Amino acid sequence: MVQKNGGKISGIGQTRFAPTPSGFLHAGNAANALITFGLAAKFGAKVLLRIDDLDATRVRPEYLQDIFEVLDGLQLHPDQGPKNPAEMAEWSQHRRLKNYQQLLDQLVLTGRVYACRCSRNQLLQAGYGGRYPGICRHKNLPLDQPGLSWRLNTEGLEPVHWQDAWLGSQTGQGAANEGDFVIRRKDGLPAYHVASLSDDVQFGINLIVRGQDLAGSTATQLQLARLAGLEAFGKAVFVHHPLLKSPDGQKLSKSAGAAAINRTASSNQAAENRLSPANSQSETTNTPSAPHSPGNRGPSPTEHYRNVAVLLGADPGQLPKEPTWADLLEVFDAHDLPHPGALHLSL
Repeated sequence: MVQKNGGKISGIGQTRFAPTPSGFLHAGNAANALITFGLAAKFGAKVLLRIDDLDATRVRPEYLQDIFEVLDGLQLHPDQGPKNPAEMAEWSQHRRLKNYQQLLDQLVLTGRVYACRCSRNQLLQAGYGGRYPGICRHKNLPLDQPGLSWRLNTEGLEPVHWQDAWLGSQTGQGAANEGDFVIRRKDGLPAYHVASLSDDVQFGINLIVRGQDLAGSTATQLQLARLAGLEAFGKAVFVHHPLLKSPDGQKLSKSAGAAAINRTASSNQAAENRLSPANSQSETTNTPSAPHSPGNRGPSPTEHYRNVAVLLGADPGQLPKEPTWADLLEVFDAHDLPHPGALHLSL
């Protein structure tokens, strides 16, 4: 039951910021971090820093270091999780492989899991595109055979429904739209959705803040949670916020080469300052230049605070010239989520 207590909303106890050290963080990652920490402050929740390092082939030390530098520059301090790269040995997802396997075993018990020898290249060459046609569904390949992935049979799988605190009522199939999706890779590691779901349940996460482009991931994980009987995940509060876009209207992403916060050269700062909240009116998208912080190679946090304040509906003309974290928290206190009823329906 959600209750107001001294201006706070109780019942939401834990959220997380979960970056992947596969590239330097960009302004979109900063916005997600600020919204996550801001909502945690609004609801009186704790924040876990969960670094998704399961895919060791993509992790680099400089990417890991960058996560801590960016959070420090944004003045964000997690309540739980690693404090520096040296502590990652204790918090690495590789220490929780047994938990992930337990979730995989629960899914096997549903009778929907099967082994598959198909590779991505084979499927592309055969012209199947992004949807898996179930080639190995009835081959009865042994699950313990090395070098095979595990897929979930999505035939007859019902859509999931949730009440999103930003988007309102949502219905989706998630990865099932792509056919039978992989839940364990050929190298034996769990797929992202399995690891993320397991971690959220283990750490008691009941406020999940994501960009709107990841609503499909939420649908996928809700389906997996339903199959595995993980009711707690289905009771979490989900917030899918608007995205920051580049000046040409594209979503910011590491793969598309979005400018890194701490690696942005001075020649790139003008573009960084023109980042605009998706779906905002044109007059609210241009923001003044932010000065560089001493010793920081990227823009100061004030520009990121301003971006998030505008996403929340604040009038940019009413914001201080250089808003602080305290100013941003006042915006969070003054602006309700578009669908606050989701807070009551979910808990």
